[in-house]
Amino acid sequence: MKKLKASRLAALMLILVLLCGLTAAARADVATLGIYFCGKRVAEDGTETIVRLDGKFSVTQNGEEVGTIQAGKETITLPGTERVRIAPLPETVSPDWDLTKAYCEVYPEAGGTTTVSVVVDLLQEGTSAPAPTAEPAAVSVQDEDDTEEGYAEDEDGEETGAETGDEEEESYAAVPSGPVTTPTLPPFDASVLAPTPEPEWHALSAGNGSISVYAYHDQNSNGLAGDKEKPVSGVTVCLLTESGEAVTAVTTDGNGLAQFAGLPQGNYRIKAMLPTGWAFSKKGSGEPYASLFAFTVDSEAVSDAFTVNDGEIATPGIGLSKLLHVSGTCWFESSKVDGLFDKDEPGLGGVRIELKGEKNGLVYETMSDENGNFYIDRVQPAAYKLVVHAPDGMMFTRAPSKNGRKTVISKDGAVTGARRLDLNDNESKEKQYVGFTWAGQVTGICFQDANYNGIYDEGDLPMPGVKITAIKQAKDEECAVTYSAEDGTYTLPCLRGNTYKMRAVLPDDGSDFTCTVSDPLGNHFKARPGRRENFWNDFVLANSETRVMNVGAIYPASVVGYVYMDNDFSGTRDKKEKTVSGYLVKLLDEAGNTVATDKTSVKGKYELTEVPPGKYSLSVTALKDYAFTRLGEGNVILNKTLGEGYSETFSLGLGENKTGMDIGMIRPGTVRGSVFADRNDNGIRDDGENGLTGVTVRLMGEEGEAFSAEIGEDGNYLFDAVMPGTYTLEYTLPDNAVFARNTSGGNTISGEKTGSSAPFEMKSGIEVDGPVCGALTLGRIEGIAWMDHNGDGIRTEDEEEAEGMTVTLTPSRDVLEEITVTTGADGTFALEALRPDDYTLTVSCPTNYVMSRTDNLKLPLTAGKTEQSVQLPVAMGAEWTSQEVGTVIPAGVSGQLWLDENNNGLFDTGEQTPAGYEVVVTDDRTGRVFDTLYTDESGRFATAGMIPGKFTLSFAMDENTIAPKDGSSDFTEQNGKLVLPGIELGEDEDKAGLLLGIVRYTAIGGNVWIDRGNSVETLGGTQVSLKDDSGTVLRTITTGENGAFRFDKLMPGTYQLDAVVPEGCVIIEPGDRRLNGDQVSVMTDTVNREGSSDPINLKMAQDQLKMNIGCVLPGRMGDFCWLDSDGDGLQGMDEPGIPGVKITLMRDGNVVAETVTDQYGFYRFNDLYPAVYTLTVTPPGQVKPTKQRSDIRLIASVLEETNEAVCESIEIQVESDKANYNADLGFVCRRAGELPPGIGEGKKQKWTDSSNSED
Repeated sequence: MKKLKASRLAALMLILVLLCGLTAAARADVATLGIYFCGKRVAEDGTETIVRLDGKFSVTQNGEEVGTIQAGKETITLPGTERVRIAPLPETVSPDWDLTKAYCEVYPEAGGTTTVSVVVDLLQEGTSAPAPTAEPAAVSVQDEDDTEEGYAEDEDGEETGAETGDEEEESYAAVPSGPVTTPTLPPFDASVLAPTPEPEWHALSAGNGSISVYAYHDQNSNGLAGDKEKPVSGVTVCLLTESGEAVTAVTTDGNGLAQFAGLPQGNYRIKAMLPTGWAFSKKGSGEPYASLFAFTVDSEAVSDAFTVNDGEIATPGIGLSKLLHVSGTCWFESSKVDGLFDKDEPGLGGVRIELKGEKNGLVYETMSDENGNFYIDRVQPAAYKLVVHAPDGMMFTRAPSKNGRKTVISKDGAVTGARRLDLNDNESKEKQYVGFTWAGQVTGICFQDANYNGIYDEGDLPMPGVKITAIKQAKDEECAVTYSAEDGTYTLPCLRGNTYKMRAVLPDDGSDFTCTVSDPLGNHFKARPGRRENFWNDFVLANSETRVMNVGAIYPASVVGYVYMDNDFSGTRDKKEKTVSGYLVKLLDEAGNTVATDKTSVKGKYELTEVPPGKYSLSVTALKDYAFTRLGEGNVILNKTLGEGYSETFSLGLGENKTGMDIGMIRPGTVRGSVFADRNDNGIRDDGENGLTGVTVRLMGEEGEAFSAEIGEDGNYLFDAVMPGTYTLEYTLPDNAVFARNTSGGNTISGEKTGSSAPFEMKSGIEVDGPVCGALTLGRIEGIAWMDHNGDGIRTEDEEEAEGMTVTLTPSRDVLEEITVTTGADGTFALEALRPDDYTLTVSCPTNYVMSRTDNLKLPLTAGKTEQSVQLPVAMGAEWTSQEVGTVIPAGVSGQLWLDENNNGLFDTGEQTPAGYEVVVTDDRTGRVFDTLYTDESGRFATAGMIPGKFTLSFAMDENTIAPKDGSSDFTEQNGKLVLPGIELGEDEDKAGLLLGIVRYTAIGGNVWIDRGNSVETLGGTQVSLKDDSGTVLRTITTGENGAFRFDKLMPGTYQLDAVVPEGCVIIEPGDRRLNGDQVSVMTDTVNREGSSDPINLKMAQDQLKMNIGCVLPGRMGDFCWLDSDGDGLQGMDEPGIPGVKITLMRDGNVVAETVTDQYGFYRFNDLYPAVYTLTVTPPGQVKPTKQRSDIRLIASVLEETNEAVCESIEIQVESDKANYNADLGFVCRRAGELPPGIGEGKKQKWTDSSNSED
């Protein structure tokens, strides 16, 4: 009885404590408490700065003071894990700080260290700390030892779990180490920690109602109890009336249940008090055990009211979620910067890390330890940003390109990076690796280039406000940007080794880029009209490199002046003199390049703008009929010929505006004209006919020659500044030239060597055009013919002249006549006074002779021919002189080519003599091809136009040709050719009966294709083997993505192809409906993925390249072999599977495959050819097939009913790329109570780990 009373008293005390919201210490474990104390300063621009503060705090637990802590320097050991109150000691803290937020409550965890971060604000001037208020609230803290199962690692340390999170870059103010607490306001009522008086229990009348409370881990956070969600024990559940009066309390058992029975009908509530590490999940509805509690991180809560009816069981639920953590490692990469944390790379300590809630306002902060590790605990399920701050001189490592322990942040050009972590899935996030490396940078100066040399020189002024941007060139991704300072300098920090496109944008103040130079420290940004930006592409920066990039700019100068008519020839612009509008003025640099141009306005003004500093001159052309006036204050231009003018050189500085650069003109008389080369001999100047050089034109006045000019390529002449008087133009032709035909609209000058125009009068300011004058030079052909008995093309003293060679030149124009000459005894010929035309040149040798070598001729003639006609365009003045044309009695060469099919070197009867093969005849003397011969249908080749000399016959061998063995062939292999060298021919000699044997490799090949139902595609990954007639495998090829295979360098013989297609495919069978004219498969013997072709009879040089192999996607079949306990022919949910049943797959009476059911009764056949199958089943002797049902085929048996020991199924269709998992095998016991062996003895199946389902 005493023991019973003591037990009841202990239960009563437990209920009292739980109802009052206090958790008594259940263990003797201790906890350690530390405080991180800091203050926040806010600048006028809103920038926040965190500073560490000194001060002491008092620590109270259970209403008693435990001790004091020097913040940031000491820790204190707590006697238990009950709620703790901390309060600052104001006399130990600087009076500049508002301590309102320094009063906090925490719940320490047993066996670990709890660090509380306290952040206070700076007092405003003239204010004091506000008076504290009551009712402190609980805070979130970091428990360094509260860990949870995380992601698994494979042997290489790669994460096998999946996390989501988008990396992004943000700027954050500095915050202290440790999770930031939610502060409470003073004063603090210590009585809330004191023991609570015993509550009054409310006794209820007896009834028939019951309550079954179920506490469970709500893994999917839907507020409903799922079949796979695990129960949670240790949750204390107190039953309350609707008005909140306590009735009784129960703790959930190992099944997560708390039962209340004998309750009267009415409305109730429950109060739930959670064990450590758990929080409420989500409120649910509509199903048994739907959670009555909404999300909160508090460890206890009271539900809404629910109804208990008489005789019924109410089923409220408590859905719970685990509190989470985030952990990881910071490491340093010095040489191998690949974004992967290797085992030999050191951890990086002292890295500041924050975890910021996106919506819940929570902020956690820590520093990586000496090994680079960090751990943030007590994290609520929510979306956060993991914010990491790079140490000085470092930057985040690059994004990894392969698997491993990858960095989660790889931001360029920034010292702070962030990654989004979504903890709403109730999973802690571990292995958050963050890599760092030494930072590279680009620095330089932006300057005003006073001497326009593209180099920053001493004395050049700075150029502030230039925007500099680094862009990753391959991705066109901007990664860093800055502006040049007042002194012109700039720095782009935190750049990793890469190839960049550097962008520079000048201020909008009229400036422009200076010239570009090759010097690495010079300006590399080219000026563009109307644009303030440009780029430096292919800018390579090595890892941790500091590279200098200077940007030069200028303020352009200008030149201003007026153009006018200086009628009084004074060299000064008067108000009465007219200005010239639309007049072009050019500005030239020292090299003569045009820098700027402008046309004068209606007032005669021109402005040459956007001019870099430097030395320049003006270049102008006088208006038609004008020249430039004398130099003076109103004219800076000097006269050149043809109306051109120029100024003396002058200098321009940065931004200089040079005025007074006026230009004056006067109007003289002018004579102009041209002499054209009449290249087509039509008397008219056509497009493209320029001047006839060498013609002299003179302007003859009353007193003799006034001016003269020699015609150049353009044919033009100009005499300006001509005085009044009477003149004539005189034209003198060069040797071998004649005036063109006199034609209306064309040439008007005639004469033998000199021609003149009619006299004409010149007056002031007028312009005279000379008459049209055309001329042309004539062509000629001349040479000698001789008997070249040795055929060398070189005439010697003992070789006589050839009489009777005819040379004919036939014109294409009717106005010209044909010219024919026949050589006499001296052998000479000449065709002269040839006007331009497209002629046909015909050369006929004396009877029974051919032309000898033509190597020394300029005429386009060919050796070895008796008569030949060639096209000969004769351009104006073209000449062929000293043409020595030899003639000789011809020789001949002939032979035959065959394929040495048995590779014995002999020309055997029946061996192929193919047509179309090329044999080249090379002249040994010149090394040039003399003739090219082609075999006829009998393999014969011949030429009858040979000349004396040494020749070589050759046949070019490709990669599939080899030389035959020694035997019948006259040719031998040399440097990739079959060659018959040194064939020496004399005049009228014939070499016949030459034999050329070759051995040609032959190929077998094709493509592997797959019919996917709606398309036919090539198939890679197929192993194709080539076997000889003995069955020996010669070669094996695995096809690539294009499905092609080819076996080269094969000799004639009998071969066979074997193929093994990839898993998941089967070779198409002969006669399959998919085979048609376009889809061919040579596989005639097939078994699922394997197949063989018929023998292939391969002949030499007859490739077999359409040996295609087809396949289709296989099907799958299988299902469940079960004991039909109720004998209804349908598969019930609780009916067990039968293991160890032998199943044979049959097709067309043949065995295809065999298997046995697994421990659960399942079976499967994979990679089946699309067809109709049956099953032959040998079940245990204790069972026979259950009844057949056709009404619900999905869960009915496919077996025919029988009492035999072996049973058969109905026909089962397997389709391509589909699974037929409806072939269930149902059995009933032959005798009641006699079960087949092994039934129900299999291990409990883990459905979540099942790997059987593929579809």
